[in-house]
Amino acid sequence: VELLVDTAKETAAGALGNLALDSRGRALLVHAGGIPELLALLGPSATPGAREAAAGAVENCSFDDIICRKLVEAGAVELLVDMMHGDGDGQREAAAAALRGLCPKLDEAKLS
Repeated sequence: VELLVDTAKETAAGALGNLALDSRGRALLVHAGGIPELLALLGPSATPGAREAAAGAVENCSFDDIICRKLVEAGAVELLVDMMHGDGDGQREAAAAALRGLCPKLDEAKLS
């Protein structure tokens, strides 16, 4: 059963990433309260595959300044930095890409 739950989380993280590819999908993700769920998938208790997919979703969300601010305020940066210390290259690369997307907006989000 645990394997099924882990697989479902990885699939969900991938679906959130796909949803975040366009502005309407990003808006739906936020409106449905998806940011806390997305950040939970970045956490250390998630599988490496779920964390990698969730970081990809954060990267896709970073194209929207308002969502970026929400992600930063909710703690995405800390979770992504933690991923940079992980074991898998895929996780580190996904976290780096997400941080690259968030970085231009960090000062703006922290100053508000």
